[in-house]
Amino acid sequence: MKKIGLMTFHTAFNCGAMLQAIATQLALNKIGFDCTIIDYYPNSVEEENRQYSFNVCNFRFFIKGLLMPFFPHTKRRTARFEKFRNKMNLTKRYKDINELMEDLPLFDIYMVGSDQVWNTQAALSSVYFLDFVPDEKRKITYASSFGTSTIDKKYNNEVRRLLNRFDQIAVRESFGQKIIVDLLGKKVPVVLDPTFLLSKNEWEKFEKKEFDYEREFPNGYLFYYGSLEIEGTEQLLNKLATIYKVPIVLSYSGMYSKIKVDKKVYDVGPQEFLSLIKNATLVFSNSFHATAFSIIYQKEFYVIPHPTRNSRMESLLDILGLSARFVTNETVEERISAIDYVPVNARLQSEINKSYKYLQMVML
Repeated sequence: MKKIGLMTFHTAFNCGAMLQAIATQLALNKIGFDCTIIDYYPNSVEEENRQYSFNVCNFRFFIKGLLMPFFPHTKRRTARFEKFRNKMNLTKRYKDINELMEDLPLFDIYMVGSDQVWNTQAALSSVYFLDFVPDEKRKITYASSFGTSTIDKKYNNEVRRLLNRFDQIAVRESFGQKIIVDLLGKKVPVVLDPTFLLSKNEWEKFEKKEFDYEREFPNGYLFYYGSLEIEGTEQLLNKLATIYKVPIVLSYSGMYSKIKVDKKVYDVGPQEFLSLIKNATLVFSNSFHATAFSIIYQKEFYVIPHPTRNSRMESLLDILGLSARFVTNETVEERISAIDYVPVNARLQSEINKSYKYLQMVML
């Protein structure tokens, strides 16, 4: 059995990041490989996980932000993410690239992906291009994402060098495919986010109820997950709740929000996230993984476009014939419709088959 060392985002307190990480590991195990996640966990990320993001809009918000670490739900949320991370098969912890180079964990194949491991908007991290792995070792990528449709030209030469070290490359979005065509002059496959490689039944084993849904909302609820900073979000949220005649449940990872909804849940971890989507009547989001799991659970959903970061969502919805699920305040009423999952599932299964075929091919 070949041993695979996986580099991915598995430490951030973000539901999508942790779920895609464990999905990649389990999908590889399912087809006969022994996958271990390389526990690259810099001190800076650990420190970020101790913080709780908040908006410093005024003094009242600022005070709430200072007090946030002492709120019970903050500790609960932290515990939930740490508990979920313990479900992963990990190497020992590495805090920087020097530790990785000095004590390289030994595997037959090194793999990076999925998620925005190649996002250069803040900085270029060569770790997620497997720069610590010697040239002679086999290196592949699965569903790696740049997180954007273009990269800054100042990174072109370095990214080209790093990409040329891989034996096989597969990306998550057509925009990433185009970036690589521009840099390397070759077309690489687009594969599914790994969360789709596990079935609904497999994900249900991870679910954990956040509250008594049937007692609190016997007629269902609209679940909102994502940023509240996009202009028009609150208005659109209320429009959808009115059209579908359901209350609003908001998952909010910030410190404080003035938005009026029927219920706010502050301490959602990956397992609660799954359960909240599974039990919702309708999901509304600008989050890629909230959308992905809405599709996995066959839910009605709508997406509010982000002003600049839509590449991965556009690619996914286009592949599945669901581009009309993007709505704005101007288009929402004309786009209200039930999803026919029969053709969606046919397209999705075809993409799942292609993605597994790629994984089996590159491991040879």
